[in-house]
Amino acid sequence: MRQNTKAIASCKEAIRFDSNDAFAYSNLAFILAFSGKLREAIEAIEKGLRLNPIPPIYVFSFQGLAYYHAGMYEEAVSALVSMIGRRRQPTSPGDT
Repeated sequence: MRQNTKAIASCKEAIRFDSNDAFAYSNLAFILAFSGKLREAIEAIEKGLRLNPIPPIYVFSFQGLAYYHAGMYEEAVSALVSMIGRRRQPTSPGDT
């Protein structure tokens, strides 16, 4: 059973509690994209990226998804290339 309306409301409530929560904006964008609300999804993902310009890599897949379904193919490719470029980044000196 799809509960997109409840999920969107939950994300928006999280944003009301903390308007600087990039994670909430990313999740909101994902749900909005799958709900067909592409313009809102793009606005949410872009807001999340302004709040956290170095997000977890999956955020770029959310961005690429929203752009792709909105017919913004060049932007979708750019987002997905960003994801691939950040696929594996060492987090400590011992990482390879």
